[in-house]
Amino acid sequence: DIYDDWRIGLLSGIFSPARFFIETMVVSDHKALGPQSGFTLRSSLATYSSFDIISEAQLDPEKTLQSKRGWYWGSLRLLVVGFAVRSLSLVLIHVSARDKQCKKPLNNYATDTRAITRATFLLTALFVLFAFASWLVIN
Repeated sequence: DIYDDWRIGLLSGIFSPARFFIETMVVSDHKALGPQSGFTLRSSLATYSSFDIISEAQLDPEKTLQSKRGWYWGSLRLLVVGFAVRSLSLVLIHVSARDKQCKKPLNNYATDTRAITRATFLLTALFVLFAFASWLVIN
């Protein structure tokens, strides 16, 4: 189960961010069902629901409250992880195979302090973005 170990949850969250979208749709539908379904509960004493059986919404403490407003717990995770992966791919495309893209090699920019400052800022921003995405996936 991806919720048992934070490392598995992190890998599945980074490499498959679409699971947050799918989980959002499934949980939104099930939260609208009545208490007889086992997904929503009227008693706060119950500790086990049908969400636990299908391993959905495991990190949300309010998953068993009946609601027709939707469940957007994973939306921020989906957006941040998607943006982080796209940003990393942009950097990798920019850095790799520069001779085939009619661009100068990166060695030409080694003495340009402005380019080094920009690259340092962008790599730091990318690291912070991935750290934030990882934190969102784990918590």
